[in-house]
Amino acid sequence: FSIHTPYVIRTSFILFMFSTLILGEIADLYNTFWWWDALLHTVSSAGITLIGFILVSIIYRDKDLKSTPLLTSFLVFSFAMCLAALWEVYEFTIDLFFETNTPMQPSNTDTMTDFIVAIVGSLVICFYGYHYLKRQSAKTLVAEVIEDGKINNL
Repeated sequence: FSIHTPYVIRTSFILFMFSTLILGEIADLYNTFWWWDALLHTVSSAGITLIGFILVSIIYRDKDLKSTPLLTSFLVFSFAMCLAALWEVYEFTIDLFFETNTPMQPSNTDTMTDFIVAIVGSLVICFYGYHYLKRQSAKTLVAEVIEDGKINNL
């Protein structure tokens, strides 16, 4: 498909996979630090939101669509929350069928915590993405990643 992914996203993805698979599972940081899972959900939500901004920017450009920065930020936030919800359904299904997280109450608390930190991670990126679209802020890392993804996917 000849899709360009910004260097920051590729590097972040590799670090995220290392953090979740090697550090989280093999080094058992999920059980060592209570906040490890929340941190990774926050980071993944921020990454998904960045990818959402790039995708929406490409779609708007290719289809010659116009939108307000607020609506665009809302759409991207909704995209990230949809993926967070799908991930939580996946986690619940795995826990249910393989009995990996019983009883259910800690699972409900974990799910709600995961949603809350996903909202926080996404909102932070949406804030910077909104200001990037409004062109009211100086160049930030978020603005550079969105611009790189948008420009290099012609």
